[in-house]
Amino acid sequence: MQQSISRVVPLKSRMAMLARLDEQETSVDSAMHAMPAANHDPDLLPHCMHAHFGRHLSTLKWKTLIPGVQRVSAQGIEQGNLMLLKIAPGVSMPVHSHESGEMTMVLKGAYHDVQGEFGLNDVADLDSHIQHQPIAYPDRECICVLAAESKLRFHGWMARMMQPFFGI
Repeated sequence: MQQSISRVVPLKSRMAMLARLDEQETSVDSAMHAMPAANHDPDLLPHCMHAHFGRHLSTLKWKTLIPGVQRVSAQGIEQGNLMLLKIAPGVSMPVHSHESGEMTMVLKGAYHDVQGEFGLNDVADLDSHIQHQPIAYPDRECICVLAAESKLRFHGWMARMMQPFFGI
């Protein structure tokens, strides 16, 4: 039977190794966000969304929720909500939380909220305890696909009054 031999790595070497890993992770993250996929058509939706929304962003019938925020609801969804949201540059959604879970994936542009910054292909997975206000970056619109188990819970009185008209 072989004995396992443990070796203590000096702190200086360990810190250097961790720093190198951090550098590699940052450069990979930067490259992923900076480089679009080869031959990627920015108007083309991901294939898995075609049955619910169609193929192209430019052919969608966007419905205005509030100035600067539009949505398209998915077809063929029996439970929960699946929609695309388009937020104009610099525009913010009303402050809200969720009665249950919500997942949001950025398809175009970027936004930020209390959870951090979300760019192309980033996913925010929120539960009912998170209150946030997504704000699109000022230099570009943000388009996201949003899947929620139930309606949003708005916190401002105006948004709560308008919610029946929003449909979200």
